[in-house]
Amino acid sequence: EGTGSFIVDALGVNVPTDREKSWDKVTPKVLVEYKTPNEGLAYAQFMQGFKSGVINIGSLNEVIDPENVDAYEIGWKQNFPDWYLTVNSDLYFYDYKGYQVPNAVIPSPIPGQPVSAYTAFLNLPSVQTTGFEIETTWAPTEEFQLLLNYGYTNPEIKDTSGLVHSADPLARLPGAKPVGSVASARYNAAGVLVDGSIGQDLDGNILPFSPKNKVSLNALY
Repeated sequence: EGTGSFIVDALGVNVPTDREKSWDKVTPKVLVEYKTPNEGLAYAQFMQGFKSGVINIGSLNEVIDPENVDAYEIGWKQNFPDWYLTVNSDLYFYDYKGYQVPNAVIPSPIPGQPVSAYTAFLNLPSVQTTGFEIETTWAPTEEFQLLLNYGYTNPEIKDTSGLVHSADPLARLPGAKPVGSVASARYNAAGVLVDGSIGQDLDGNILPFSPKNKVSLNALY
């Protein structure tokens, strides 16, 4: 432990690292509600979220910055007693700064050293998520409930540095947006590039494992 120490990175270069790094932040929340005369509730809220940074020993990105989010939400909840129905709905917008993701990284060239991609956590400068949710509960009796929910989300990457696509390291698939030069390039006898990796600009792409539409139907008896 201790500060000012050095470790050897993937390229064999001594890189300073701070092993006693810490992060903290006060995250406020503001909520305004209004109860309507007909058993409804309208609300608006703003809150901030914070995820601690990461000390990633063994790569060029030694200290990964914290992740911050400004979250905005407006919603409406309504009971319809005559129809035995309850409806909850909300619209939201999340503005992330420093969104933390693991990915292959191409470091900046170092004179006299080979350039090789490596995997590490890193921060996406800007990610914005917009979405809508509606939850409905129909309860015609005390014993039976039917729940139907729908959600839409669009987590869009707004700004990135060059990141490597593991399934398309040379950025040759349709829609690829390569940036920079090819790392660890290898050519065949005809001089055609056959291996290597190059970063891509992901501006406008959607975060993985984030389906835009989700529907669920449940019955309880």
